[in-house]
Amino acid sequence: MLAGGVVGHYVEHQDKDRPAAAAATGYQASQGNLLRLENGQVQPSTARAGETVNLSSTYTILTPSNQTMAIQESREVRHDGAMVANPTVNTQRANGTFTSTVPITLPSDAQKGIYDVTTTVAMGDRTARSMTAFTVQ
Repeated sequence: MLAGGVVGHYVEHQDKDRPAAAAATGYQASQGNLLRLENGQVQPSTARAGETVNLSSTYTILTPSNQTMAIQESREVRHDGAMVANPTVNTQRANGTFTSTVPITLPSDAQKGIYDVTTTVAMGDRTARSMTAFTVQ
């Protein structure tokens, strides 16, 4: 973990219900389970020690029988190749498109430089990843 950093309250919301998500992706039940990570992003992209960055991801899940699925969201934060944070959330999701955010308050002595963030969303045998970064000045 970012020594001295604080992981804040996980926030989530549904952007699209099943019909809207299926229409947006062209999903057909014959495709089986679909997991698509639309994006992973960090806001702001530049921060100073002591400030908060929000690690967000937007993803779509669709299943042939519209069942609720177990989802694992993880975000690996690395600085100079070393993992400094790895907040992970396990949740249950209905079909649709969702955005979730994990805020991290950087410690007052956070090292300057680029922090790489790998977002991974897993559902059963499906995994989707995205990469982004932020800079500490």
